[in-house]
Amino acid sequence: MNIYIRTNASNGHLILYLINSNGVKMLSLRDIESNGTMLVPGQTYRFEWHVWSPHSAAYEVEATIEPANEGFQRFTWNRAYDEPTRI
Repeated sequence: MNIYIRTNASNGHLILYLINSNGVKMLSLRDIESNGTMLVPGQTYRFEWHVWSPHSAAYEVEATIEPANEGFQRFTWNRAYDEPTRI
């Protein structure tokens, strides 16, 4: 099974990590980027991301699993901030 992740930061900065259950960062994506990796059975995974901008900004993270699987629904996170942000 593979995961594909796309990030988009408009007028700001974003860094996203895909981290496995051993605490290993499997992927690191910044700002406007896309990448994918194989998921290993028996491992659990989590996303961790940080955003920052000195101005208003909009961010998007989207992740899909292939082959399609009902246990892993498409993940989408969209957020816009009207002021400087550091999260």
